[in-house]
Amino acid sequence: MGLLLAVELMLDRDKKIPLDPKLGVGSWIRDYCYEKGMIIRNNGDILVIAPSLTITKEQADFMLDLMEEAILKAVEHFGFQY
Repeated sequence: MGLLLAVELMLDRDKKIPLDPKLGVGSWIRDYCYEKGMIIRNNGDILVIAPSLTITKEQADFMLDLMEEAILKAVEHFGFQY
């Protein structure tokens, strides 16, 4: 048993426009997080983290901060506008 968080990446959330799956944005973010010490999984452009129930506040902060950093780096890397 544990926690589960999923984030669906989209080109335009309001208009529900998905990212082009050929870009591999989810995989790029997964690899970025792995290089920084966090294992996440992706199903296309859906990112999933599943920490244990014993996660500390510091660990949760690290995970969420790194996810945000990775997403912002992906925006820059792929040239998206936000």
